[in-house]
Amino acid sequence: MTAEKKDRQSTQGGARISQPDSERPRAGLITVIIASHNYAHFIAQTLDSVLAQTYPNWECIVVDDGSTDNTREVVERYAQADQRIQYTWQENQGLAAARNGGIAKSSGEYLQFLDADDLIEARKLECQVDILEHHPEIDIVYGDVRYIATEKSDQRLFTAAEVNIPSVVRLSAQGEEMLSALARSNITPTNCILLRRQVISHVGPFESKANEAYDYWVRCALQGKRFHFADNDCARAVVRLHSTSMSRDRRKMIRSELVVHGRIATTVTDSEVLRLNQQRMAELKGQMGIEEATDRHLAKAIYHFGKAAMMDRRLRYCARWCAYACTSPFMTPERLRRVFNSMRLTVRSLIK
Repeated sequence: MTAEKKDRQSTQGGARISQPDSERPRAGLITVIIASHNYAHFIAQTLDSVLAQTYPNWECIVVDDGSTDNTREVVERYAQADQRIQYTWQENQGLAAARNGGIAKSSGEYLQFLDADDLIEARKLECQVDILEHHPEIDIVYGDVRYIATEKSDQRLFTAAEVNIPSVVRLSAQGEEMLSALARSNITPTNCILLRRQVISHVGPFESKANEAYDYWVRCALQGKRFHFADNDCARAVVRLHSTSMSRDRRKMIRSELVVHGRIATTVTDSEVLRLNQQRMAELKGQMGIEEATDRHLAKAIYHFGKAAMMDRRLRYCARWCAYACTSPFMTPERLRRVFNSMRLTVRSLIK
């Protein structure tokens, strides 16, 4: 076997994928990777948003992660009409494995990950690839996001949270500065990002764990990758809010974010990053207490408020968590959540 045919290995959700070294990424080509599981009722609009891109040099790989609906039928109809769209099926293995499967089949120099229920605006690929083409020092570029509810598609929100304030962190940085931002929260939804294929080569594939994308940006920052924020009115990602989206499952979101902060706590040595990380973990424990109190699981709520108080080294917030533990049995869920949202706004203003 010649050197050109020698296999290189990458990981796909625990499996090994072989790709010949002679397969080089095509310059200027963007691979859009759409992972889908039972989203046939949304994926047509997602593909329409890809077809509407003003940048024409793209391929789109839809990885059907074991869907039992008519996803294949919908996507193959698009693939027959436009050869840039490809359909591939795999046994249900989860989002990380689906994305890794798409990477293994991709040819592009740049990668755009897109969830099958979300959209990208018409100039997103054009604007972001232009930045990467002209700035070789940038590894990852991202823009802003808007959220839409399926039943109110004309109303665009800044965030999926109850407090409608901008959620994307507008930061161009690398190293400890980026890790500090990530210690506070995830900086951006996955759909906002366009990255170089080289990033995957250096950092490795997605790992099959909770909040795999947030975890991946932390891994990128640990490897010194440079992030760049650039907003454009016609180049944003659009995330759909609906009853089956993960963003509606508060407890799952909190637990998955805590897993990522656990990685930061065990891999970072910078004291400022660790301080911010612990503050965020305390807030997440407090959020879990709110969720339990809302459902009147008061023993669990008091436990989480207590954990938040022990983790938060800021005296005034430690005192507030203790106060929540004492007063939550006597407050209505609505009142407790209003008070907590007010506290979140104060915390954000202090740590940004």
